[in-house]
Amino acid sequence: MNTNSSEEEMRAALFGVGNGNPQKHTQRSPRSPANAESKYLGAKIRVALHVRNEYEGAFEVVSYESSSLSWLVVEMDARKKYKKKYKYTEVVSVERI
Repeated sequence: MNTNSSEEEMRAALFGVGNGNPQKHTQRSPRSPANAESKYLGAKIRVALHVRNEYEGAFEVVSYESSSLSWLVVEMDARKKYKKKYKYTEVVSVERI
């Protein structure tokens, strides 16, 4: 087995033999509508939290929105943001909007 292959040989083995200069696709295909891309880029996640300073006291309902793709990251960011002001935070719901 040859372990001293050049980058071009590895690319040719993986992707097939080509001209070596991949051209970027800058034009939209006529089949994909423009609003489908904007819908995907505009997706957000909303987290609803119950926050309070007393353990069994009255709570406030707050919401946090982010355009991240990970529900876990958005949930952790929301908890981190409201932990500064409130002592207790409880996640009620996480939904994509």
